[in-house]
Amino acid sequence: MRPISKTAQKIMEKLTVGLKEPGDHAKFDNASGSYMAVSVSAMNKIKEGLIISIAHYGKQNGDLMADPYI
Repeated sequence: MRPISKTAQKIMEKLTVGLKEPGDHAKFDNASGSYMAVSVSAMNKIKEGLIISIAHYGKQNGDLMADPYI
């Protein structure tokens, strides 16, 4: 696995602040309708740290989808 850039690391740190245990989650919607909100969830804990899921959620054909092609 290769490390992420310093810019990406700073963004990841902002997105994951307060996420400590699996099940913790946050939602960021800073663009007031211009972009889809981003959801961040702590999925699992391993010895290296938390496994994090980052996705946009929206409806596609009436179903809630992660990263739909709206």
